Amino acid sequence: MELTFLGATGTVTGSKYLLTCATPSGGSKRILIDCGLFQGLKQLRLKNWAKLPIDPATVDLVVLTHAHIDHSGYLPLFVKNGFSGKVYCTEATRDLCEILLPDSAHLQEEDAKYANKRGFSKHYPALPLYTQEDALNYIKSKNLNAQRLPSGMYYEVENPGSGAQPENGKNVKVNYHGTLFDGTVFDSSLKPGREPFEFVLGRGQVIKGWDQGIPLFKVGGKGKLIIPPSMGYGEQGQGSIPPNSWLVFDIEVLGVSDAPQ
Repeated sequence: MELTFLGATGTVTGSKYLLTCATPSGGSKRILIDCGLFQGLKQLRLKNWAKLPIDPATVDLVVLTHAHIDHSGYLPLFVKNGFSGKVYCTEATRDLCEILLPDSAHLQEEDAKYANKRGFSKHYPALPLYTQEDALNYIKSKNLNAQRLPSGMYYEVENPGSGAQPENGKNVKVNYHGTLFDGTVFDSSLKPGREPFEFVLGRGQVIKGWDQGIPLFKVGGKGKLIIPPSMGYGEQGQGSIPPNSWLVFDIEVLGVSDAPQ
C-alpha cells in the first residue's frame, strides 16, 4: 500500500490523497481520497492550474469525505482531464456537490469576466479554471438529478405528482422539512403536533424560492428545493437561520384549492 500526498500538505486546502493498493490478482487499484481546490493566497490558487503528477485516467475511483470545495472542487477538472471512474460519497455530500460545483464554476467565470474588464490579469483573455458547463457535465456523468433554474435555485423531483397543478392565486397545502447545508433542522411541518402548511401561491406569503419551486410539483408530488440566499432570507437571516444561508426543503404537495376570500 502506498499513499501519495497531492494537496493539503503545508496548508489546509487542496485536499487530494492517492492511495495505491495491491489486489489479489497481482495488479493494483488507485483510489483518490478527496479532489479539492486550493483556496486562499494566490500562490496556493496557482497550484490549481499546475498539471497533476498523476494521469486522472489512471485513477480507478474517488472517495469524497465531504462536499467543501477544498475537498471536492477539483472534480470537474479531474473529469475533464480524463477521469471516468465512480465517485463514492454520502447522499448528503452528493446533494451538496450538485449545488456547490456549478456555483464554484459560476464564481470562476465571473472572476475571469471581471479580470478581463479591468485588465489586471497577466493573461488575456483570463479564463476560469472550469466552467458551469464542465460542472454540469460532471453532475450528468455521475447520474445526479438536481436541475438548476435561471434564478440559481435547484430542484430534484422524487415524484412529480398526478393531481392539480399549483397556480398563482390558489391555496396550496404542503408538508415540508427544512434544513441548512450542515443538516440543522430549522423548521418542519412533520414535527409532532404540527399541521401541513397552507398559503396562497404568488402573493408573497412565503419566500421567493417557494413561490417559484412549489409549482414544479402537482398534488401528490414530492421532491427537494435547494434555495439560494437571494430567494430565501438573504443577508438578514430569520430566527435560527443565519444570514446568507442556502435552504434545503423536502416537500410534498398535499392539495390545491381556491383561495379563501
